[in-house]
Amino acid sequence: MRLSEAALRRIRELVQRHMPMDDGWELRLFGSRIDDDVRGGDVDLYLEVEGMNAEARMQLKRKLRPALEELLDSPVDLVIQDRNAPLKTVSSIARREGRPL
Repeated sequence: MRLSEAALRRIRELVQRHMPMDDGWELRLFGSRIDDDVRGGDVDLYLEVEGMNAEARMQLKRKLRPALEELLDSPVDLVIQDRNAPLKTVSSIARREGRPL
């Protein structure tokens, strides 16, 4: 894992502040940052929500991604997936390989 526990905690706290509800969501770190042998790369985050329509998810992404990039001083790729919608390929990978935060 190439992010400190403190950074992971700050990520989760920031996401929680932006969520319209306290529960019903799951956050995972996936991609190159979970591999200690790889260098560089952006921070890949997967946020699974329930009961949030496509427009609300897009608005959330527009607010949350820049805030995460500022917090981490690094590019962030944020995938927001509705729990009840068909999974995109990247969502399947994030669910399978990602580390829950």
